[in-house]
Order: sequence, then structure tokens, then C-alpha cells
Amino acid sequence: MGGKGGHHGPRNGGRPRKYPPPSSAFADWLARWLEVDGHTIHDLAATLGISPSTIYNLRNGYFPPGLKLALAIEEASGGEVAAKSWIA
Repeated sequence: MGGKGGHHGPRNGGRPRKYPPPSSAFADWLARWLEVDGHTIHDLAATLGISPSTIYNLRNGYFPPGLKLALAIEEASGGEVAAKSWIA
């Protein structure tokens, strides 16, 4: 395990942030959901049919979901994250 390009243990992911991610209905719900029964980002990604990196990008406000994904998130969250909450 040494040398360039080898595995160097777990990575926290992405570049360090200067500021925390913006608050949103999705980010707030996701934080609560992850605390319950050992849920993971990978679980939600599988449920929604998207990649875990897309979950992180949505949480961090890098882009909003399309209508189909927004509706799927609304369903997965039991209505806590309304599809209309993504509209600026």
C-alpha cells in the first residue's frame, strides 16, 4: 500500500469547504434521515436510482433536481421535502 496512486485509507470526500453547505429542506431532512436506523447516503441513492455523488451535490446546493427526481425525493421523504421547495 504505498507509493503514488495507492490506497491511503478513507477519504472525507471532496475539497475542504470554506463555508458550510447552504441550508435547504432537503439538507435538513437528509441530516435527520441519516440519524435514523443506520440509513446511509447509498441507501437513499439506491432508492432514488441515482449516484451517491448526486445526493451530495443536491445537499450542497450545486444544482437542483429535475422534476422526476424532485417528485421521487418528495415521495421518499414522506412529503417533508416538497418538489416545489426546489424552485427558487
